[in-house]
Amino acid sequence: HYERPRSVQWDVSIYLSLDSRWSRFEKDLR
Repeated sequence: HYERPRSVQWDVSIYLSLDSRWSRFEKDLR
C-alpha cells in the first residue's frame, strides 16, 4: 500500500491555493 501520491497531491493543491491567494494579495497591494 503506497500512500505517497495522495499526500503529494494534497501538497500540490495546498500550494496552488496559496499561490492564487498570494497573487491576489499582490494585486491588491499594487
